[in-house]
Amino acid sequence: MLGPQRAGALVRALSFRITLHPDSAQRARVTNRGSAMKKIVLAAVVALSAGGAFAQAYVGAGLSINQLNVSCAGTQTCSTNDAGGKAYGGYVWPSGVGVELAYHNLGAANSTQQVSSNLVRTEYEAAGFGAAMVFRGTVSRNFWVHAKLGVVRVETTTVTRTGLGLPSEVTESTTKPYFGLGMEYGFVDSVKLLAYLDMTKGKVNGATASIRGTGLGVEFIF
Repeated sequence: MLGPQRAGALVRALSFRITLHPDSAQRARVTNRGSAMKKIVLAAVVALSAGGAFAQAYVGAGLSINQLNVSCAGTQTCSTNDAGGKAYGGYVWPSGVGVELAYHNLGAANSTQQVSSNLVRTEYEAAGFGAAMVFRGTVSRNFWVHAKLGVVRVETTTVTRTGLGLPSEVTESTTKPYFGLGMEYGFVDSVKLLAYLDMTKGKVNGATASIRGTGLGVEFIF
């Protein structure tokens, strides 16, 4: 477990490395969005490393209906809704502020299109890993609401099949902001039921596609 002084030193060291590393300085400009994302990730990593005697650990999982908003222009059939889910774990402090790391199955989409004499079928799948700050508020003894703000590294795979030919596959990755809202009900001390809404974006065929999931989950507190 890291003490407060060692955790603070780690934050300063990581921030120095990200800001002043010569290769990074030569290759890219640090934008305001990129800087904010790095701070969120750094805070999550350091807080998870530090833990703390007063922090409460938890893990959870959820199943959702996700919408991957790919373009349906010019298609014969197009479906952007599919099942998804997530698995996550983190710490929350008595103040209601916490941090978590998560794996997100962001759902899938598919479309068909007639090109000359061939039927072209395209399938899309999205998934990602993320880190987020959690802000939880108490409504009553057994009822809470929460908001989550972080980043997700989203990987989208596009598979295209033309007629009876071999499929072609393209994978695109991007790092995007993540935002979540939810309600929690604790029917016993160590178990909560959740309803939630998650939102982020991915890249499909070079264009940005919004991703939204609404789901139900369960959370176990230690």
